Amino acid sequence: MTGTGPAGDAGRAVRAGRAGRAGRPARATRPSVASVRLALLFGLGSVCFAVGSLPLYAARAAPGVVAWTFVVGSVLFTSAAAFQVAGTPRDDRTDRAAAWVQLVGTVCFNVSTYAATRDLAAQPARRLVWAPDVYGSVCFLVASVLASVAVRRAVRPRAVHGVPGGAAAARDNLGAARGPDRGPGARVAWRRGSVDWWVAAVNLAGSVAFGAAAVAARYVAGTTEETNVALVNAGTFAGAVCFLAGAALLPVGSARQRARADGAGA
Repeated sequence: MTGTGPAGDAGRAVRAGRAGRAGRPARATRPSVASVRLALLFGLGSVCFAVGSLPLYAARAAPGVVAWTFVVGSVLFTSAAAFQVAGTPRDDRTDRAAAWVQLVGTVCFNVSTYAATRDLAAQPARRLVWAPDVYGSVCFLVASVLASVAVRRAVRPRAVHGVPGGAAAARDNLGAARGPDRGPGARVAWRRGSVDWWVAAVNLAGSVAFGAAAVAARYVAGTTEETNVALVNAGTFAGAVCFLAGAALLPVGSARQRARADGAGA
C-alpha cells in the first residue's frame, strides 16, 4: 500500500532478455507472483474495510460481525505488509523504511480493530480502540509520504513491482528505459502519471482519508458514541477504496516493468 512492493524478478527479467537475444521464443509478460500476492492481500483487506464502513452493512449485520470484518481486514493488511518488508531490498532505504513503518501501522490496526470487538463501555477500552487507530493512521501517512519521495527520487528500478534494486540489474534496466535519446538523468519508469506514480498517489490519498476518520472517531465523554460517525464511515470507505485501487495497480506495474526489462534485452 505504500507504493513499494515485492522483490525477486530482476534476475529473471534479465535472463528473459538474454533469452530473447539468443532467439528463444518470447513469452507473454505476466506480473510477478509477489505483486499478485500483495494485490490480493491488500485488496481483500481494503474490501473488508470498505464493506465494514457502509452504514447499510452496519444496519443489517450484527455488531460483532461488523467488528470482526475490520479485524479480518487488518490481519490481511498485516500479512501483506510483512511480505512487503521481506521483499524490499536492504539497499532501498527509503522503500524499506516505508515498508517497516507501514507494518507498524497495520499492527496498530490489529490492536484497535480487535479491541473494538470487546465491550466499549469502559473508558480504557475506548482508549484502546482510538489511540492505536490514530497511531496506525499516522504510520500509514508517513509510509505513504516516504513511498512518494522514493518514487520522485528514483533513478533506478526499485522493488516496487517485483524488480529489486540490485546494482547490475538496475543499471541494465535503467539504461534500457532511457533509450538512445534519453540523458543520464531520465526517469521514464517513474514519471508523473506512470503506474508507480499512481500507486503512490492513491495510497497517499487513502492514508489521508484514514487519518481523517481516526481524528473523527473520538468518543463522546461518558458514552460509546463516536464524535462524527458520518466522517468516520466516509473516511474509512474512501481510504479503503484508494488502497484497493493501489493494490489493483501493483500487478499492472509489475507486468510493465518486466516488459521493459524483456524489451531491453531483445
